[in-house]
Amino acid sequence: MFLPCLRTKCQDPSCVDWDRLAKPRKTYPPPAHEIKPVRSAALQTRRERRREKIQEIDDENGMMKETEEEKKRMRGDGRGREQVSRTVTFDMTTLATSNTYSSRFLTPVLAVAIALALITAHRERNVRSDIKSQLKPIRRLWVGKCDVKDARILLRCDLDFTKGKPIDCKIADVLPTMQMILNKGAKSLVIISRCGPEGIPKDPEYSLKPLAQVFEQNLGTRVIFLDDCVGFQAQALCEDPVPGSVFLLENLAFHPEEVGYVMVDDQKVVCKKDEVNRFQRIVSDHGDIYVTDAFTELVHMTNTTIGYPPKEFAYGFNIKKELAIFHKFALQPPVPVLAIVAGAFDRTWMVIRNFMGKVSDILIGGQVAYILLKAIKGISIGNTKCTSRMEKKALKLFSRAKDTQTLIHLPSDVIVQDVNSKDYFVALTREDIDDWFEIVDIGPHTRQCYTKTIRDASAIIWMGEFGPLSDGTEVIKAAYVQAATAGTPTYAADDFVKNFFSSMSQPEECLFVTGDGDATENLLRGHIPTGLAVLSKSRRKVKREPIPDEKSTKPTAYELPGMIIPGGTKPGVSYGASHSLLCINHIPIENLKVLVRVEFNEPMTNDYTVSNNYRMRMTIPTIKYALKWRARAVIVLAHFRDPQGRRDPELSLKPICDEMSNLLGETNVRFSAEEEHGFLHLQDGRTQRLDLLKNPSQVLPSGYTAETNSQFCEQLSRLGDIFVNDAFAALHLDHASITGNLRPTRVCGFLVKNELKYLAKLLNYPQRKFLVILGGTNIEEKLDLIPGILKEADSLILAGTMAILFLKVEYGLKTGRMAFTEKLQNWARSMIEIASYYKCRFHYPVDLAVSTEPDGKTTKQVSVSEGIPDGYLFVDIGELSASMFTRIIKRKSMIFWTGTTGNGRLEYEKSCTKQLMDALHTVTHDPEKGAVTIVGGRGLSQIVEKYDPEHESFTHLTTGGRTALQLLAKRHVIGLDILLPKPGKRPLSLMGVTDYNEFRDAVVIVRCDLDLPLDPDEDLTVDTYPLQPLVETIKYIQKQKAKAVVLISQRGNPMGEVDESLSLEPIRPLLETLLDQNVIWAPNALILDEDTHINNVEKGDVILTENVGFHPEETGYMKTEGGTWIPVSHEDIAKFRTRLRLLGGVFVNESFASLHRPYSSVVGIHQRPCLAGLNLKKQVYDYVDIRRQLDGDTLLIMGCELYDDIFHYFMILYNALDIVEQVFLCGNMAAAFRSASSYSSVKEFRDAHLVIPR
Repeated sequence: MFLPCLRTKCQDPSCVDWDRLAKPRKTYPPPAHEIKPVRSAALQTRRERRREKIQEIDDENGMMKETEEEKKRMRGDGRGREQVSRTVTFDMTTLATSNTYSSRFLTPVLAVAIALALITAHRERNVRSDIKSQLKPIRRLWVGKCDVKDARILLRCDLDFTKGKPIDCKIADVLPTMQMILNKGAKSLVIISRCGPEGIPKDPEYSLKPLAQVFEQNLGTRVIFLDDCVGFQAQALCEDPVPGSVFLLENLAFHPEEVGYVMVDDQKVVCKKDEVNRFQRIVSDHGDIYVTDAFTELVHMTNTTIGYPPKEFAYGFNIKKELAIFHKFALQPPVPVLAIVAGAFDRTWMVIRNFMGKVSDILIGGQVAYILLKAIKGISIGNTKCTSRMEKKALKLFSRAKDTQTLIHLPSDVIVQDVNSKDYFVALTREDIDDWFEIVDIGPHTRQCYTKTIRDASAIIWMGEFGPLSDGTEVIKAAYVQAATAGTPTYAADDFVKNFFSSMSQPEECLFVTGDGDATENLLRGHIPTGLAVLSKSRRKVKREPIPDEKSTKPTAYELPGMIIPGGTKPGVSYGASHSLLCINHIPIENLKVLVRVEFNEPMTNDYTVSNNYRMRMTIPTIKYALKWRARAVIVLAHFRDPQGRRDPELSLKPICDEMSNLLGETNVRFSAEEEHGFLHLQDGRTQRLDLLKNPSQVLPSGYTAETNSQFCEQLSRLGDIFVNDAFAALHLDHASITGNLRPTRVCGFLVKNELKYLAKLLNYPQRKFLVILGGTNIEEKLDLIPGILKEADSLILAGTMAILFLKVEYGLKTGRMAFTEKLQNWARSMIEIASYYKCRFHYPVDLAVSTEPDGKTTKQVSVSEGIPDGYLFVDIGELSASMFTRIIKRKSMIFWTGTTGNGRLEYEKSCTKQLMDALHTVTHDPEKGAVTIVGGRGLSQIVEKYDPEHESFTHLTTGGRTALQLLAKRHVIGLDILLPKPGKRPLSLMGVTDYNEFRDAVVIVRCDLDLPLDPDEDLTVDTYPLQPLVETIKYIQKQKAKAVVLISQRGNPMGEVDESLSLEPIRPLLETLLDQNVIWAPNALILDEDTHINNVEKGDVILTENVGFHPEETGYMKTEGGTWIPVSHEDIAKFRTRLRLLGGVFVNESFASLHRPYSSVVGIHQRPCLAGLNLKKQVYDYVDIRRQLDGDTLLIMGCELYDDIFHYFMILYNALDIVEQVFLCGNMAAAFRSASSYSSVKEFRDAHLVIPR
């Protein structure tokens, strides 16, 4: 029924007499129920159908819920905390009785009902979790709970003075966060914000520079303004700031990478991905902890809110205040809350749904109210858009309101407008509204009811407008403000309502206004704003812990072909640091001529005196070792500088000979200028030097002719019986003395072995990022190595001439008097692309020290943006660059540095090389990092020898910078190829637990030896010393973050039968005492058909299994009832070994006493990786060293306690006769030999003298 509006000719809604309109007319109320017209009867039928639909929805939800009996049964079955799977219960009786179809349709109906119920249950399980549970982990990330001491804080705030609050209010909002950060001892505070429209070019009107002075006055400290947020100056100052510094960066909107596009001639031009990534990375590097306090920016997808945040995140006071208000009104209100929701259906229906159960009443207006009326009453709602999907959602809202006991208030009358005549009418919501009417506002009666409800509310939250006519909204606003004035807590939750109170700079105590309507609307709809969601994904703690370094994304050594053994390799070949290459101490050298290739290309003074003898000192141990073990002679080969194939007396090695005599002391050192003469009759203990000339036709095996090469290599091979390569600095050269020697015995010296050991630490560490510092002036020799370095390294600091080249190519740096060829520039461009592919980051200098003279007596500091002036040369990087590089070095734990930071002519004390060396010293001696720092290169080596002769600033000083760089880049040098063992004759190489770096979260099987003698009376061991090596191995594995350790051992000889006297359970308390932790006893872990606790272990557990000897599959034999021994079937042994493998993912053998036994737990666990324990590896290699020394008069004393072991000892004696001179037999061994009529027929004992006691 329609009531025509009393209005004037003017169609302005403000001219309507609303007081008269609200008075009842003769046609209101409608006719009595007994004379109900046909139209009303039809409406009543529709309402009944809607009620039936709601009941069906309730029934459907009821069928999906778990019955109380099922819940009680599941709680009482003793499963405790185990997760109970969801069950869906169907009431078949209800389905059958409510079905009006014939019985032949019963099965299809049930199938459809079950399918619909399962689909609904699946959707319910995937429904977004409650907003309260989503906010719970994020609310812990308040900056007040963070450890910001000595940290660089990157603060993202809203300083946009072109929209929203006045700038004074925005500054006041962010000041508490800034003051708290500075008071807690932060090292620096970097403030970033954007201002003005998106995608605009740089405009001084939107600059943030004037705000620096405002912050200075409020904070009471100096605020440094940086005019480019990603410029070189900003990078340098923010990288290593002065403690307590505050920086304000220029407007982020001046960089199109912030939003990802720029407007050019009204056209949107999208930024390149690489440019955006670079912008994200540079901005994020300004801080260690990212703090956002821009509530208004949480829903905006910008690169400083969601793009590339640092490791740790937090939010400030402003966001904390907004979340507290939201929690108070919308999540856990202390008093009943009245929610006012109006607007479009798609925008508000989720808000209404989330309010249910949290608020007591919901006043609804706008399109959502009309769709709810249509769904519940079945009326027509004019031309208001309403789809079946909307109706279905509306019916679910009513069902949810019923379940949560939330009262929904809907309009009883509305204002409609005739779309043709533009006249206004009042329509009752119990009648149909024809399609030519548009609903524009709530009616007068509804306003009165809503006003009374607002007046009686205890707390109010409001979002949305009631219609385009806005008069109803004005009435609600007046009641809302009146309630707030009266002391009722009120919350304006969106921008439309917020604009009503924009004139209030200081809201009243009970009137809360949202900082950003979009962000609050997201929260009300159950969505975490994007800028808030990126802070954490259910992170539980915020305390900042010291992290040595980030994980590297590069492939580890164990993932690359041929990189199984520590040290450098080339594909298909493996060699390493300690035991994969034969060293001089692995072979006998007595009475043999030892030919040692060294690299003595040392710097000389003008009077031909060696100024740096570091390489010589590192080679002396190899020479002394050969002399100590009575080598017949030691012939040393070397070359000095580059004589170009000519005999130049100035380049002779004779001056080196004098220095070598001083280092060797009393040893007689002779110098020989010829290749062969004088070497046929040498006295013992004499060292010879050979002047090896760099003749191109002789030095290179691939020289002029194959015949010449062969002859020269043959001449070299005749110089000695054993070839020892100890020239690490020349291993990358294809010289005859490196790659052409034909001696069958070829080994490395101690210098090469030591160099490979340290370089293996860089190549084989998978969990730390790798930093390479490239300096110096020689670019050409590094051209072929840079691609490999980019593949291996995570970061690359460029200094020296290399930095100038890359800065010219990438940033157009002015180079002054320096010039680079087009070929070099093209190469640099290709390297930048390769670095992007391998995700290796370049660090460039931001300022330079330049001079008119190469020695740099008078230098001038210039920024990279200024460039090198005309007539100037580059001499070193600047102070800001050194400070920035220092900060980068201190964050890394794997560093390789070659080349000085400048041209090498500046005094060390004045150069930036000293600052970087000091940073290297700091990181090397930091116990928390355990950094590996290696330095190389001729320039750096001379500096180190002069200013740090004890080498305290780094881990290792390499003797060959070029060779080390090639090993890192290519994992291969040609000089090591001939030192590799031939196929089938590979030397002993064990991979120990210290060589493996992937124990984290792994269950480790340790085969140990717990066969200890126990006191039969007290059941205690008489000696716990054998357990000490095992405890060391277990603790080392636990230190590597392994999940658990499973111990397997045999005690005694149980013969495959259970013997309680040989149980390992008495060993358990001894292990607990030594390990200082509980040891889990798992007696059934090795039984095939038993469940085990191995799969339910916790971090750090140590599990002891029962005696593995109780299982006949361990030895492979079992005793029958008749007492005879029979072999166990292969199938049973295979099953048992499979059971052993399933206990863990890594196998460690720490049972040296069982290595000779082919037991299943020793040789049958084909687990990868298989590692040697600390004690086992030590004993094996100790034996190797002892075996090598058994070349003199050796006495073997051998006895045997048990007759059963005599055969085993006979085999040992048989093999020992080759290395001993005398054998003293005792015990059962002596008795056996005395009773023997003859010795072994296989081998005569002519080399050893047997002494048998009578």
